[in-house]
Amino acid sequence: MNKKSATFIAFLAIVIGYSLYGCSSKKSNDEVRKALVSMNKAIGNRKQAFQQRELREDSLRAALDTLIGNEKLKAAENLAFHFTAVNVDSAIKYYSCAEDIAKDLNNESALLQCKAHKLSMSTFLGDLYKASELFEKIDTTKMTKDDLREYYAAGSRLYLAFASYVTPEQAGTSLDKGKICAKRHLELSEKDTPEYNYVEAVLAELDGRHARAIALASDALENKQPQSIYHTWCEELLGAIYLHENKKDEAIIHLANAVKNDANQGHQIGNGARLLANLLIHEGEFNQADKLLQLALFNAVNSGDKMRFSQAVTLSPEITDRYRGTNNVARMIIISLAVVIAICLAFIAWMMAKIRHKDRIIDTLTKKNTEACIEKTTYIREFLNMSAIYLEKMEDYKTSVQKKIKSGKLEEVISALKSGEIFQSQSETFYNIFDRAFIHAFPDFVKDVNSLMQPDKILVQTQPDLLTTDLRLLAFMRLGVDDSTVISRFMGLSINTIYSYRNRLRSRALNRDTFETDITKVG
Repeated sequence: MNKKSATFIAFLAIVIGYSLYGCSSKKSNDEVRKALVSMNKAIGNRKQAFQQRELREDSLRAALDTLIGNEKLKAAENLAFHFTAVNVDSAIKYYSCAEDIAKDLNNESALLQCKAHKLSMSTFLGDLYKASELFEKIDTTKMTKDDLREYYAAGSRLYLAFASYVTPEQAGTSLDKGKICAKRHLELSEKDTPEYNYVEAVLAELDGRHARAIALASDALENKQPQSIYHTWCEELLGAIYLHENKKDEAIIHLANAVKNDANQGHQIGNGARLLANLLIHEGEFNQADKLLQLALFNAVNSGDKMRFSQAVTLSPEITDRYRGTNNVARMIIISLAVVIAICLAFIAWMMAKIRHKDRIIDTLTKKNTEACIEKTTYIREFLNMSAIYLEKMEDYKTSVQKKIKSGKLEEVISALKSGEIFQSQSETFYNIFDRAFIHAFPDFVKDVNSLMQPDKILVQTQPDLLTTDLRLLAFMRLGVDDSTVISRFMGLSINTIYSYRNRLRSRALNRDTFETDITKVG
């Protein structure tokens, strides 16, 4: 089996730093609009795509349960590869399953390459330094040619993903290692295949050979059906290249095709939606950009891709402000026109007798508009506050690390990275800001929740601007996040703990059977 999964992250190192300004247009507006319409149609049909994908997953799981020996090992690897485009935790789970099968078969070579793929997937969870450290300890002298090819494929994903998540100053070494792995992968791969052309195109673009990269990626597109994952990766790569060459329309078309292909296949691990949203917002396509940003966030949450979620959440505050500001202007124009028309009709029909009524309407609209502006300001302030806190803590952390390195305290730096202290601090900051924003949006939430509880088992809010663990769990459910696995990741608790909390809360409710449905309607 050619899993071929590892190299698709390579192009991320290319697209992160590309500017989205000053793009010139060569494609017709009709072609761009056609690509976006086709993309939106696919996004609208994602539910059916998810159902079809789940059927494929059930089929792969069923095959895994019925096979033995090397065939069972290949089936586990197939299932793991499938999930590399769908869900990080599931991909890691089935690579672990493949490891266990390889161990039972005394196939150390297969075991090591599965371990390499599992470590490369863990970069999506933020385990960058630990994954890199463990990857470099793998003994490649015991691996077959095919497994060694997969090892280098996993390495290119790990190091180039690492380079895309850190600052340019930190990315140099990882980028070099990723390119070395990609080159070794090519040396061990069959030439003139979509896989080979794609990896070679990535390397060409990293080396600044744009024309060669475009030719190779285009050739790979012509030799593969849209259902192939390579079709999507080549579309994203071409979109990134055309952005770099200031060819806006070509970039939009290829990125829209990538998003469409992901939607048609039910895939959730991809970068096309975020990149296209960032491009369209600068072109004034605010509604389309907002839909794509929401899609990127949805995919990041449901795939368990913490790093991609972080990138989507921190998308330029300027972009968010421009979008909301423009929408508010449009809304105000519509409201103003409606008021003017109403005033004119009132003046003609009822003259001075209806002036007082007109004034009441204007006062009501003014009050609502003022309240809306206050709401907008509050949420933007909370977002900027979170961003400022994050940047300040990162600067403090960087300064601390530099001081420790200069004083020879490298072991303390490594220990701090492994302890996850910084992520715990960021989680607490997130909870505080989330609680304040949620309580502001739903000021009667606690009272409404307690109306669903037995009188002697109500929930007590210990601090007016913070939520307890029980209330925070219910807050996520009120926002439509119902999956216990997703909730467990956001709250930093095990899934079993989340199940226990939910069961305990239902037992305290007046109506246990409808309690969770009732929660989605409060506020």
